[in-house]
Amino acid sequence: MVGIVIVSILLALAAPSFSSWVSNNRIRAAGESMLNGLQLARSEAVRRNTQIQFVLGTDTGWNVGCTTVTADCPATIQNRSSAEGSTASVIMASDQTTAVFNGLGREVNANPLSSICLGSTAGLTSACLAPTSTSERRLRVEVTPGGQIRMCNPSYAVAANPQGC
Repeated sequence: MVGIVIVSILLALAAPSFSSWVSNNRIRAAGESMLNGLQLARSEAVRRNTQIQFVLGTDTGWNVGCTTVTADCPATIQNRSSAEGSTASVIMASDQTTAVFNGLGREVNANPLSSICLGSTAGLTSACLAPTSTSERRLRVEVTPGGQIRMCNPSYAVAANPQGC
């Protein structure tokens, strides 16, 4: 009986950290999904030598397709629904919703998508800043005009940590 009480107390103490761990993993999964979608759009643009666009949908959904639809280049090459996984994470801030890559892998949109900030619904803000609590994770997916795509953590300074923004 004493063993069951001790195990119950330990489980009660571990439950909050387990909950934040699950939430942080969902945010990471959504960030990796968007990172993969942007990389797919860039690689398809280079492979097909035509303009391919990444369109950000609602919450964490996205679509990759050709800007000019032909028989060889469909409107949808690949897409992800926001209901397909990381529903607990949301896009907190995004400067634009579309990234267009040319045959050289560079972003050529007039209003380029340069960053997507992801976090939980608990700490929504208009900017991608470091979270106020240590249990919440925020991630930013960045796209440079040259076509480099990376995911970083705004909680870290880029000079001190390679994961930083």
